[in-house]
Amino acid sequence: MKRVKVYTLGFELTKEVPESVSEYNLLAPKRVDPCLEDAVDNVLYRCTFAQFRTALLTRLEELTGIERLNHGTEDAPEWESDARFIKRLRAACPDQSTWPAIAQECMDSASFNVADREAGPAKPKVGKKDLATAQDAIDKGQAERLADLLGRKLARPVGTDQKSLAEAIKDHRQLLMAAVEAAQAKELSEG
Repeated sequence: MKRVKVYTLGFELTKEVPESVSEYNLLAPKRVDPCLEDAVDNVLYRCTFAQFRTALLTRLEELTGIERLNHGTEDAPEWESDARFIKRLRAACPDQSTWPAIAQECMDSASFNVADREAGPAKPKVGKKDLATAQDAIDKGQAERLADLLGRKLARPVGTDQKSLAEAIKDHRQLLMAAVEAAQAKELSEG
């Protein structure tokens, strides 16, 4: 065992924790591979399920025509929680026969990427070009169309104000860059 620093409720404390995978596994002798099980559960909970919820609720919103409520303003949206929205959808839609298949499609498309949990550099700020692109869409009366398009691609609600659009433009570009990097890595590993 080793002692590590932990931070909770504003306190810097120490806690004794396992020093290796084998030591971790020894703490739960009735389980086959507790370290792997716990790691899988953690990635599912923190990454995969979040992607799944966003994708599923976006699809159900499109299917039912029932929109997620914004309790804030257009400039500072405060969207209805996932739990409240699905509860409202279930109450409003007696026929949910297609929902399990849609849910499975959304789960299949959600990534299980351990790297999603890794801390990386600070999230890049929205750049001047993204702000200009967003403002151009607003000026041309295309903000709603762009917000809808980006919302579907990112599987999340996108506001029509300049800041929200610019943030979504940046996030979409990063998503495309990550897909290109993944394709390159796959090509290099196979070739």
